Amino acid sequence: MNLWGGGIGGLAGCSCALRGTLLKRPSKVHILHNLELEPPWVGRNFALLPAERLLVYVQHAPDSIAEPQGILPLSNYASIEEINVPHSSGFFAFQLCPPPASSPSQSTHSLTSSYASILDTDAQREGATECFVLLAETAEKRREWVSQIRALLPTTSRVSS
Repeated sequence: MNLWGGGIGGLAGCSCALRGTLLKRPSKVHILHNLELEPPWVGRNFALLPAERLLVYVQHAPDSIAEPQGILPLSNYASIEEINVPHSSGFFAFQLCPPPASSPSQSTHSLTSSYASILDTDAQREGATECFVLLAETAEKRREWVSQIRALLPTTSRVSS
């Protein structure tokens, strides 16, 4: 597994349940600069923080997790599932999905973690509206991420899996 080293980027004291490289779709800003119809997947270094119920990521492994590039509050998602990638990429996909529009979701406004001040987009503050797809290098890594994240999702969402 491509894990960050113990003392790199301020991770020595990190209470991460899981960390490693996953691929995600680039941000809308990145897409605008690329102007490709099907933008490539980008590698990011993710860390699962169970105490905060957050999935955070940085661009490079040495970057400090204290200043993540992105934050996914797990309270904004209702389910996680393994999916088939629509092309033969050789990667293993899974997705975090928000609750149905009619279901109330917890707001991240009450996030007491030190990461609350970093949530800088309306979607992150008010809750997810679309599924967030990630790719792992192997089926085993995908199972590990799905299992660890599923355990942190709101208990009402764990019934369907």
